[in-house]
Amino acid sequence: SYFFLTLSLRDPIRNLSTMTMRCVGEVWYGDVVCRNQAKIVLGLMYLVDLLLFFLDTYMWYIICNCIFSIGRSFYLGIS
Repeated sequence: SYFFLTLSLRDPIRNLSTMTMRCVGEVWYGDVVCRNQAKIVLGLMYLVDLLLFFLDTYMWYIICNCIFSIGRSFYLGIS
């Protein structure tokens, strides 16, 4: 499932990693945030992708745990 999560990020990663920003007219933060905007967005994309991977893995753990628990309950005659 991690392959399918990263498949949609392939092109944005390629574009953001080589992007150079033209920082003109920013008066509040200067050009610090503007020059690093592509790196910040890329880091957030990696973080969200990793978070979704762990949530997906945990979801399959819960589903399998429920199935085996129900099967064991029927096997033992509890339910």
